[in-house]
Amino acid sequence: MNEDFYNKLNKFIENLPDKKNDYKILTFVMEELDCIPEEVKEYICKKTDIFPFTLEGTIKFYPKLNKNSKKTLKICTGRVCGKRGEELLKRLKDDEIISQKYILDEVKCLGQCQKGPNIYLENEVYNIKNIEELIRFLREKE
Repeated sequence: MNEDFYNKLNKFIENLPDKKNDYKILTFVMEELDCIPEEVKEYICKKTDIFPFTLEGTIKFYPKLNKNSKKTLKICTGRVCGKRGEELLKRLKDDEIISQKYILDEVKCLGQCQKGPNIYLENEVYNIKNIEELIRFLREKE
């Protein structure tokens, strides 16, 4: 995020009667950025002394705040998935569209080693056989 955005955010928070009104703050961020990046969440927590789990709860409770937030995509790079999982992680990080839509997170095991490499998205584990197919799927997914 650039300095201009943070200046606007600070001014917005300062003008709020309730400086801990996380719903209004998050709504402002959505209007400005069309998403709520992790670094902005961290900044809001530090600036307002709101706990991260409180902020996450507000985001999950209000669909307006949740629909455009980046989803977390966990990629297994553990012992069995290893090389293929690392290749997958690199390919996904290099894909500009996917990088804008997802937070990519490396994990060491998703518990389905025999079918790997695996990813975890929206409470589901997916076994990846074709990386190109996965990239198409993620690009098209809402």
